[in-house]
Amino acid sequence: MHITPELDRLIGLIAEAKMHFLLAAHGTKPGTLERAEELKSCERLTAKAVEHADGMGGLLKIPVPLAVDLRACELGIERLGGAKAPKRE
Repeated sequence: MHITPELDRLIGLIAEAKMHFLLAAHGTKPGTLERAEELKSCERLTAKAVEHADGMGGLLKIPVPLAVDLRACELGIERLGGAKAPKRE
């Protein structure tokens, strides 16, 4: 698979979002400012990644492992006390 600049950017956004999600889940305690900050960063990066994926033709046009990681971040944010995950049609 050829990695285009657009795909490389998406990979970077999702990787960074996933890093913040993992830090929130495993490196912070519930209800702390640190967790809230990590979740906020994850939310921001996840939203950017979704917007970027939409510009590439949508989630169905990106590699499945990236789509799975992106959706896991969306659902995980809600599970850890962040914003509610958007519904997908």
